This record gives sequence, structure tokens and C-alpha cells, in this order.
Amino acid sequence: MATEDAWGLLQEPHLAVSQWSNLPWGQQVGIAGIIIFTILEARVVYHQAATIKERRSATALSIPCFSYLFFHNTVAITYGWYQDLDSLVLNGLVLMHPYATLLWNTFRIKEWFVADRLWMLGGAGMMASLLVFPRHNALLFFIFSLGSLFALTLQLSELLKRRLVSTKSKGVLRRRVFVCFVLQNGAWFMYAQAVRDWPLMTLSVLGGSISLCIVLLLVMERYKETD
Repeated sequence: MATEDAWGLLQEPHLAVSQWSNLPWGQQVGIAGIIIFTILEARVVYHQAATIKERRSATALSIPCFSYLFFHNTVAITYGWYQDLDSLVLNGLVLMHPYATLLWNTFRIKEWFVADRLWMLGGAGMMASLLVFPRHNALLFFIFSLGSLFALTLQLSELLKRRLVSTKSKGVLRRRVFVCFVLQNGAWFMYAQAVRDWPLMTLSVLGGSISLCIVLLLVMERYKETD
């Protein structure tokens, strides 16, 4: 079963409910993984938010990265609403509050620089563009999804920068967040491979690779966390 565009596969969970047995095993595994790891992502992001609140620190955390991810999930709700993709709306609703909680806890204990505020404004602009240009929302949403790769590189660069200055702070980042990202991208890759969706396969490989690099940095002694 092929998709008409890179994000058409997001309609497939509807089919999976009534035609699960007719789907190739790759799609079945991908659908199941996406659902499981989306729920898991919400859980680990809540834990990350709680860690920030408890330690009153956001050390080593990239505010622009998590701001972008918050707005990307929020935009998913708008896009899903326009495209009648209930599964995408649900995905955005599940993840929106955990990321909002994380950002709120960060805002309460850490000064946000001008760049951080600009990222928030940029995220609001993402939402507005879907409302202003509804005919092009599929292309815009795909571009925003590409932007999530750049957002992850911001978190990676934050850790690399701290390593270069030989900081001894362990930071508060939980590796489970990014382990979840790796697994989630793996599920998307399984699905994309099953339906021969090359753009999504590329996004999944790149997203998973960047997340894996972050995990590897976090498991190094200088960035070890207490799980």
C-alpha cells in the first residue's frame, strides 16, 4: 500500500483499526511502534520536565530545540485538522502538554535569551502560516518536519560546546528522552520502508542518527545523569 506523499502514511492508523490483517508486517510493526513510542515520548518528556523543576536547573538543555519540538507538535494538530487526519491530531494532543510543561518549568528557573524568545516567535509563525496558506499546508508541514532535524542539531551542538569548554556540570538532560527519539525514528523507518516512502525514510534515518549521537554524548561520564 503506497502513500501519495511523504506524510500520507499518517492516515494509515485508521486503516489499521479495520484492516490490520491486510497490512504488510512492516506496516504493522511501524504502526505499533509509532503508537507505543509516542506514548512513551510523552512520559519521558514529563519526567524531563519534573527533573528540571526538582533540580531548578536546565543546564545543558537547548531551549530552541525543545521550543521547536513543542510548536511542531502543535502545528501537527492544525495540519491534522485541515487534512482530516485524526491520528495526527491525536499525536499532537498527546505530546503538546508534556512539551509545554517542560518549557514552562524552564522559563520559571532560567533566563531566556533573545534567541530563545525568537525561536518561540518563529514557532508561532509556523502555526500562523498553516492558517494563512491552507492550500500549501502539506508542503509547509513537510518543511517544518525537516526543521525538526535542525532543532535536534541545536541540542547536539549545545552538548558539544559544553564538552569543548571542559565543563564539569552533568546537566539535567535525561538520555531516555533521546533514546525514545531513536526508537521512534526506527518505527517510522520500518513503516516508510514498507510503503517505499523515501522522503520519510531519509527523515527517519537522519533524525535517529542525530538522536543517537546525543545519547552517546549523554552516556559519557561528563554528561551522566541519574535515571
